[in-house]
Amino acid sequence: MKIVTAGVIRNNTRQVLVVRRALGQSLSGFWEFPGGKVEPGENEQECLKRELSEELDIEIEVGDPITESHYVYEHGEFLLKAFEVHIKTGEPTLTVHDQIAWVEPVDLEKYPLAPADISIARTLVKRSTDDLRQRSYDIKNPEEARDLYRDWASIYDQHLVKDSGYVAPTVIAQMLSAAEADHNVRVLDVGCGTGLVGACLSKLGFVQLDGLDFSSEMLEKARRKGVYRELIQADLNEPLDFIQSTYGAAISCGTFGHTGHADASALGRIARLLKPGAIFACTITPAMWDDGGFARTLEDLRLGSLLEIREVYERAFYVGSEPDGHFCILQRP
Repeated sequence: MKIVTAGVIRNNTRQVLVVRRALGQSLSGFWEFPGGKVEPGENEQECLKRELSEELDIEIEVGDPITESHYVYEHGEFLLKAFEVHIKTGEPTLTVHDQIAWVEPVDLEKYPLAPADISIARTLVKRSTDDLRQRSYDIKNPEEARDLYRDWASIYDQHLVKDSGYVAPTVIAQMLSAAEADHNVRVLDVGCGTGLVGACLSKLGFVQLDGLDFSSEMLEKARRKGVYRELIQADLNEPLDFIQSTYGAAISCGTFGHTGHADASALGRIARLLKPGAIFACTITPAMWDDGGFARTLEDLRLGSLLEIREVYERAFYVGSEPDGHFCILQRP
């Protein structure tokens, strides 16, 4: 069995580099991660340095191993070992392959990859999803949140819905639909992100949707869904420059999830935008409900006749998960 190395090179936006095998090569037309066979007398790191110098005219530093892939081709049996690779000098330049591309990990499946490289791509997709989700849990301030959603915007829907089974937008949209019979009411989607909730509401027949988010990159993705009348960039932790009692309903999914996102004081600012009797459907994680002060704030808002709890259900954010969120129906008195 031959040992083959593959280098995973990332740019500053975390895209990875793949190259296409040229006409006349075995597996011509297939895309792969650059690298090659380990020669007698060299280790895997030395192999990668040599191969990427020959194939891409770059000097590299070899980082941590990523995964291994075993595959049997007609021309032999191979163990492909993938490593993180960092460019020290040079710009990737084709010398052996006929095309080069920088690709979001989630989009690697769109390229016809050499069979042995497919499992590497799948590992990268999973790592990318896990890393971004972990960053969302670890956010400590608004700047970190902005950086996260800037990086996540282009692949957010793919990561959460297709790869992770994120069903919370569908569930909370259905709850609003059941609580508010008038689907012509003007709805504010709070923390709308890429528009997952808006798309669900549109399918349920809601026609007057506005979206609010603090990330311009996420709002641009929401705009492309074509379901919002207006999209507003604003920070929920700051005063909202709106006419009060504007909206007949509001909805929010995932916004009140972790420390560093919107804090409990946002509830009062949202409540003041609602007309009397308006429904606010939202999700709140147990940690934010208790330690984040949302339960206490909701009680204060009830005493101040600004917002009341009508119903709270324990539901799961992801398919197959145990209930891990409070899915709430609130109402402006």
